[in-house]
Amino acid sequence: MTGGNYDNQGATTQSRGDANFNLGGTLPNTGGSIFAGNNVNISAGAVVNDQTAPSGATSTTVVTNPSLLWSAVAGTQTYWYEQSYGGENGFLQPASGTTSATLGDLLSPTGTQATGANASSPSASQPVAGSGNVTFYERHVQVGMSSSGETSVPVYEDLWYVGTGPDPSAIASVTLALPTIYQTTTTQQAGTAGVISAGNSISLTANSLSNSGGQIAAQGNVTLNVQSLSNGAVAPASLNQSIQTIDQGQYSAFFAQLKSLGTIAVAGTGNASGTSCDAQNYCAIVDVLPPNEFDIARVQRLPPPAIRRLRSRPA
Repeated sequence: MTGGNYDNQGATTQSRGDANFNLGGTLPNTGGSIFAGNNVNISAGAVVNDQTAPSGATSTTVVTNPSLLWSAVAGTQTYWYEQSYGGENGFLQPASGTTSATLGDLLSPTGTQATGANASSPSASQPVAGSGNVTFYERHVQVGMSSSGETSVPVYEDLWYVGTGPDPSAIASVTLALPTIYQTTTTQQAGTAGVISAGNSISLTANSLSNSGGQIAAQGNVTLNVQSLSNGAVAPASLNQSIQTIDQGQYSAFFAQLKSLGTIAVAGTGNASGTSCDAQNYCAIVDVLPPNEFDIARVQRLPPPAIRRLRSRPA
């Protein structure tokens, strides 16, 4: 071949004997193949023997990942307890604490999801749902006592609780759709390498040679006389990656609905009557403690996406 440029990109040039290229310009061979049964002789201004860009496809499907959903920060949970003051001869007084609360905590009947450090905690429980719908029930419950003259009268409030099953005693109920989780999978395949191959020897003279991801091979000698050489690998050759994310619109709408309900409490917490009885039914007067309550955050941030790389190899 004699001339200015010879474009062999994605093509094949083959000779049973010698393959000779005497070019004043460029020999582009990206993704192409040059084969010779004997020798390959190339003289050109520039030779480009690179690998083509990778090809791939992206697909999105709906998946279930309760752990990702439950990891979302819902807000805070306030709890009440009796604090001891003054040592042995001291006294007890109600005190409160506040902790960060996840969606998993809010969906757990005990207010603490059984995961991570709390997995073996006796006060932890599994969330009632990790996909689909969840039902909350409103109940008219005693939350404390109030003095009225020489007597005390119960104080009641309407509070919401996560449902563990049908509740015929509830004064209201609402069923909410949990946010959808989407999985985006990207599959990437390696590009096609440029190939210069000879059954005997290769002689290549050029101002510049680019062989990024390409192959230059001969059964005999390979002689390169170039001013500039680029011979790096391309990355990565193959990739199969999935990213799971929560639908932002549904996520925001779900928490807005939760906040609009009012107070969401934890069943079985607090001490509304102010009495404490043992197994023999001996009772003592103690402090009144309200139930644990959730405060839903005004601004909701999505949890970090779940990323899984199934395979990745360098070229």
